[in-house]
Amino acid sequence: MVNIHTKTLRLYVTSDLDVDHTVCLNTNQIHYVRNVMRKDISDNIRVFNGKDGEYLGAIEQLSKKSCILRITEKLRDQEASDKLSLAFPIIKKERLNFLIEKSTELGITNFIPIITERSNIAKIKLDKIRLQIIEASEQCERLDIPEIAKEIKLSELLKTQDFDIFACIERQESDKKPEKSSNPLILIGPEGGFSDSEIELLNGSDNITAISLGKNILRSETAAITGINYYQLLLNA
Repeated sequence: MVNIHTKTLRLYVTSDLDVDHTVCLNTNQIHYVRNVMRKDISDNIRVFNGKDGEYLGAIEQLSKKSCILRITEKLRDQEASDKLSLAFPIIKKERLNFLIEKSTELGITNFIPIITERSNIAKIKLDKIRLQIIEASEQCERLDIPEIAKEIKLSELLKTQDFDIFACIERQESDKKPEKSSNPLILIGPEGGFSDSEIELLNGSDNITAISLGKNILRSETAAITGINYYQLLLNA
C-alpha cells in the first residue's frame, strides 16, 4: 500500500515534536509554504527534527510573518543512521553542491572538509552547506541531519586516529583486506590527487585502508559517490 503522506510537503524543524504540540516555522519556511507551495489553513505538512521521529501537522495559523502547525499524528519513530563520515576537499561551488546533496542521500552522517597540498580553495561557507544538507535530508526522507565540521588540514585529521579511514587513492589498493568498521570514514582527494608526501603519510598510517575506484581518474564528487557505494556494498556483503 502506498503511504498517503509521501507526497506531503516535508520540513526540518528545531522544535520538540509530539502529538498536539504546536510548531512555529521560520521566516524562510513561511515564505516557502505560503508563496511557493501555496499552502493554506488546514493543509498538512510533515515535520521532523532529527531526534523525535516524523510527524504530521496541520496549518493552524498562516500569515506573512507567521505559520503555526498543530501536530496531529506521529508517522515514524526515530531511526539512527549507521555512522559513515566523508572527508572531502573543498571544490568549486556547483560540484560541491552536488557532492553534498548526493552524499546526504546516500547516508553520510558527518561531513569533514579537508585542506590538502593541492587544494585550490581553503574556506567553505558552513552555514550555506548546512542549509543544503537540510534541504537534501528533507527531500530524501531521512530522519536525521548530517553534521558538517569546520575545515581541517589533512595532516591534522590523520592525527586524530578517531576513524577507520578508507582512502580513495588513484590507482592504488591496499594489501590489507577492507573490513567493516564502527566508525568508518571515506577519504577522497582534490583535483590532481594527493601529493606524493600525502600518499606516503596515508600509506604509513595503521588505521587507513587504500581502496581502488577503478582505472579511470574521477572527479572529487564522483569519487565520493563511488567510495560511499564501495563501503556500503562491503557493509552489506
